[in-house]
Amino acid sequence: VSKYVRDPRLRQVLSFHPLLVGGNPFSTTSIYTLIAFLERKWGVHFPIGGTGALVKGLHRPTATDPSLAPPGCEAFYVLSPVPNLSSGTDWAIEAEPYRARIQSFLERTILPGLGEAVVTSRVSTPLDFQDRLLSYRGAAFGFVW
Repeated sequence: VSKYVRDPRLRQVLSFHPLLVGGNPFSTTSIYTLIAFLERKWGVHFPIGGTGALVKGLHRPTATDPSLAPPGCEAFYVLSPVPNLSSGTDWAIEAEPYRARIQSFLERTILPGLGEAVVTSRVSTPLDFQDRLLSYRGAAFGFVW
């Protein structure tokens, strides 16, 4: 942005949304510009305990709603970005092996014994995003051209 805009305040405004999502300002979808509008309209909110608490809550929904799992159990959520359907990935074949690789990685790194504790699992793929959510080419985060 600084290559095109001289005013430092305007640079900050034009740089914020790509910085927030870690995207290239020339290719990041403009939908993220809504963040500034939403913050002005309804305020800026933050989780008690910081963003780490938010992440734990998002990945462990039973922390805020125990009814999502049987007594003594937890619900656990993992989001792993994958290519949309234009990649040619056959999700009917690849979904379960990919889920198993993620589980294996989590067991080796931060959640030993995860596999032994899993009672059931559900995997959503770009096919689900396309068929259930009507997302173009199964893209989870915006339009794909």
